[in-house]
This record gives sequence, structure tokens and C-alpha cells, in this order.
Amino acid sequence: MSAVTVTVGTGTGTTDQMPISAASRYSYTQQIYTKSQIGQPLGGFITSLSFHCSSYTSFNNSNSWAIYMGNTSKANFSSTTDWVAVANLTQVFNGNVTFVSGGWMTINLTTPFYYDNVANLLIAVDENTSGNAGGSRTFSAFTSTANTGIYRYANNNINPSSPGTATGRTNIINRIMFNMDLAIGDPSSVTATAIDETQINLNWTKNASNNNVMVAYSLGGSVGTPADGTQYAVNDNIPGGGTVIYNGSGTNFNHTALYPNTTYYYKVWSVGDDGAKALVYSEGVSVSAKTPLTDYLVNQNFTATTFPPAGWTRTSTTLWTRVNITSPSFIGGAAQFRRTTAGSANTSLLITPSFTVPTDEYSVSFRMNRTETAGTEQLRIYVNSQPNLTGATQLGTINRRNTLAPTVRDPGWYKYTLDFPAGSTGTRYVIFEGYSTTTIAMQIDDVSVSKITKIFPVQEPRFVAEWEPAKGAIVSYGGSISGHDAFGVPNTMLVDISNEGKLYVIRPSGSATACNTALTNMGANMSNVEYITSPLNSYWVRDYGPLTIFDGNNSMKFIDFEYNRPRYDDNGVIAIMSDHFGYDAFPMNYVATGGNVMSDSYGKAMSTDLIQRENPLAVQQEIDQMFVDYLGISE
Repeated sequence: MSAVTVTVGTGTGTTDQMPISAASRYSYTQQIYTKSQIGQPLGGFITSLSFHCSSYTSFNNSNSWAIYMGNTSKANFSSTTDWVAVANLTQVFNGNVTFVSGGWMTINLTTPFYYDNVANLLIAVDENTSGNAGGSRTFSAFTSTANTGIYRYANNNINPSSPGTATGRTNIINRIMFNMDLAIGDPSSVTATAIDETQINLNWTKNASNNNVMVAYSLGGSVGTPADGTQYAVNDNIPGGGTVIYNGSGTNFNHTALYPNTTYYYKVWSVGDDGAKALVYSEGVSVSAKTPLTDYLVNQNFTATTFPPAGWTRTSTTLWTRVNITSPSFIGGAAQFRRTTAGSANTSLLITPSFTVPTDEYSVSFRMNRTETAGTEQLRIYVNSQPNLTGATQLGTINRRNTLAPTVRDPGWYKYTLDFPAGSTGTRYVIFEGYSTTTIAMQIDDVSVSKITKIFPVQEPRFVAEWEPAKGAIVSYGGSISGHDAFGVPNTMLVDISNEGKLYVIRPSGSATACNTALTNMGANMSNVEYITSPLNSYWVRDYGPLTIFDGNNSMKFIDFEYNRPRYDDNGVIAIMSDHFGYDAFPMNYVATGGNVMSDSYGKAMSTDLIQRENPLAVQQEIDQMFVDYLGISE
């Protein structure tokens, strides 16, 4: 903002009616100054107001003033009752003033007033001191247009809320001078609304000058301040943080391709011209919104014993069944295709419930058990508008045999994601066709249909090393889980952690008492224990807990990878931790166990080649790029 001194009115004229009538006990006046008389390229904040006094030295009983200002469309007062309601004005000063004989008396405003440079400026003065100055006292004035001043004086104190009938109207109003910090008004009614897990819609009302609007966003909690005189384009960075996503004349913007379960911070400015610099920016309005967790159109893990699950169908009651998987490493239900005899049918369909696809940007994900090194079994995956293969689009084929496409080095469970083709909106089904010429079984699990997440890389990520100082440690309570000990680590270790820092304990809601008792009995420092409530499948938080980074703004973030076990509750812990701590969680399309990577915090890391086996559709270069984008790991 640039400060200017504005003077309105010239000449040697005077008035004893404006801004007060010192000869009267009480007075109340209103004066209108037009936009053209003020003559500035921008509006701004008026910080002081000056009236020019006559040569009289005594203004006794006339120094208690309440001053009001307002932006008004009124050009004149049409009658002696045509006051501007004080409710539509802002009180900018209330106190005693000091008169200057033959000079400018300056009143520093308690509340700076924003003049929008669109309307006219109205100044009202309510003089409240009992008695009068003992005679007429004058202020410098000039001739304005007809009836731009209205005044009333009385023996009783006048209430500005109901000033009554004016004593008169006039075209002789005060010469004034005021200091103003030129600025443009912010947009109003600024909102940010999360539409789904990848989109936030922004809306605003432009300021009274109809200035253009610029929007920037940040993931770091705040947005900086643009430099006046600098033109910013989309994708430019703002000093102090933030990236421009919109600059134009509209009143809304849809921010898309976002991270699920992430808070986005926005700042919205008006953009104008102050006549001296090329561009100036308003103070800006800050808003934020958080995208929800991924919304699944289909989400099935075959845990329930009923098969097929509700809404699912199959073309054979014997070829597609539910089984419990106990090896090699997965435990739980899965859907299995298996020919019962060598002479039976060699294909059968397993079909999802119907779902409605709003856009083409959706995909199906599932896990498949590829544990055989021989055989010709195949899983063929389709999407269709009806629950059969007539007119269906084949999305892909996965061979059970790990040496066939898509090839993987070792047998095991692998996750696959297949995108729907263009034109897939409307009612759809995903169809799994099992094919076999033998009686060897193959299983699938964790079937989901969700929106394809188009995400931006985290800005300047730094992967936190295990040796760095920490506020505490996280453990999970498995005492209520069949086959699990209480915490999976020695009690003495938990006690030591609680005495040195925070012990964060993830526990299911039904285990609160048992967990608290276990920690108390082992001697943990309960004042340093903080609980996080979440459903769990196991206590292996080392493997399913978040990867932790700091971004370029030195803000802590979580990286939410896909846990390499069919444990929905464990896989959802990172999102719950994100809500608990208030840290954003960025989904990384990467299957892993969190314990399978170590970093030196300087851009280097190591991992076993299990990563390659768990992400068979990603070549090594793609995995390397994900580590650069999300973890800042380049070596």
C-alpha cells in the first residue's frame, strides 16, 4: 500500500454550520464528498481526518466529537429528513479534539475507514459537549453541489440514530484533508468446499471495483504475500510460500487433481492498478478445506463368510468360492476360482455389484495370489454396463504363473490397478473371469473401485531418518487381537520411552481399559502416554505406520503407502493418525511394508528388492521417481 494525502476543496470560503455549530449547545451534521472530488485511482484506508479552522482561538464547549464515515451512493440530501442511517456508517472516532487557530486540526482515527473509491464518501460529526462556544466559530469551506450538506443544532443532545428533522441543507461544505493508504478491497464471501477426495471448489464475490482476482494455495499451512508491481501467472510461486492456481476475472475456480485426506490452504486477492505501480494486491482472504478419504464405489475384502457378498454374483456356485488364506503370508478371506474336476467348465465369472461412475477417471484395484511357477490359469478383468461379457471391455489379463505376463520374479500376492477406458460413465460392473484347464486354484482379494488420484509431487520433501530427534514413539496395542501379545515389544522399552518422551499408543475403541491397565501395571509414565483410537488387525505398526517427511516449508507430513497385507484396519491407520496429529497424509501409489526402507535424511536410502516384487506393474525407474517425488530420495 502507498500512503497519500488527499485534499478536497479550495478557496477562502467559511461556514459556521459544518462540521459543528459551535454557537449551539449540540449539533449533528452529514457531508457528502464525491468520488470525483476525492480523485484517487484506488480506494484505501483513511487513517486521519483534518478540518481547517478559522482564526478563532476559543471553541469552548465544542470539543467532544463522535465521527462516522460511510461509502454511499447518495449524491445529495433530498429533504431535511433524508439522513443516512448511522447503522450504515462506521464510527471512526469518539473523543475530544484539539482545535488549531488558522490551521488544520488533525484527528487520528481510532478505526481506519476503508473508502472503496466506487461510492461517494459521507462524513458525519456528532458534537456532544454541553454548552456552546459563546458565539459563531467558522471552518474553511467551499461550494459543492446542491444539498451535499445537512445539519441540525439543538438545545438537547441529538441521537444520531434518530436525528429528527434537520435545521437545514447546504451546498457549502468543509474543506477537508485526510491521509489514506491506497489499497484495493478484498473479495468477499470467499469459500472453499471439498467436493470429493480430489477436488475443492472455490467461490468469491468480487470487490465493489470489480477488480480481477488471484488465488494461490499451499500445503504448508499458510500462503505468503504477493509483491506489488509483480505480475504472477498460474504456477508461479508467491514470496513466503504458495503457488498461483488462478488469475482472472471470474468468481470461482475448481481446484482439481488433489490429494485425498489433505488440508489445502488458500489465499484470495483482488488485483488492481494504483496509477503508480503496474499492479497492486489487496490484503487477501485466507480459507482452507480438507479433502475426504478416498470414496470407494466398490470395496470388498471377502472377510465375511457369506459368499458371494451382498450384491455380487457368480455364474458357477462351485468354481468361484470363498476360502481362508493362511499362507504364504496373508491371513483372511479371499475369492477363489478353481475347477473341481478336469472335465468341468474351464471359465466362470465373478461380478461386482452395479455402481455408478461419474467420470472416466476411475480404476479397479485388486490383489492376486501368484504362487505357482507352472500352469496356464488366467484371470481376465472386464468392465461392462451389464453383468455379463456381452459388449464388455477387457481391462487386462493376469496369469497365475509368475513367469508369464505380467512377469514377477517370485511367487506371492501382488496388487494390480487397471484404469477404466474413456466412455465408462454411468452404471458399470467389474467382471472377473477365471480361466483354467487344470484344477489348480487362484485367489483374489481386496477388490476396490475408486477415482484415479492425480497428484502433484510433494514440494522439496526430506525423508526423516530414524536417528533424528523425535517427540516420541508409536506402538499398537494387540492385546485384544487373537494370536497377538499386548504390544509386540518389551515392557521395559515402553517404560523407558514414556520416561524420555511421548508414548503414542494406537488401540481399538473396545480395548481402552485393558490397554490402560497393561501400561499402568508395567510402570509406564502415564502422563506421557497419548492414545490414538483406531481399529487394528495387528500390532505391526512398524510396517503399516506412516513414512514421515518434512516439506519445503519445514512442515511435517505423512506418506500413506499401500500396506502389503490384506489388513484393511491396519492399512487405514495412517489416515486416522493424520486426523489425530493434524498432519497432511499424501497417498503414494506404492505397495510396501514401512519397515523396508531406511534413509540417511540427506537424499539417500536403501531397501530390499521386495519393493520390486510387490509393485510388479511398476518398472524400477517408476519406483525411483516415486521416491524422488514423495521422499526426496535420489540415491
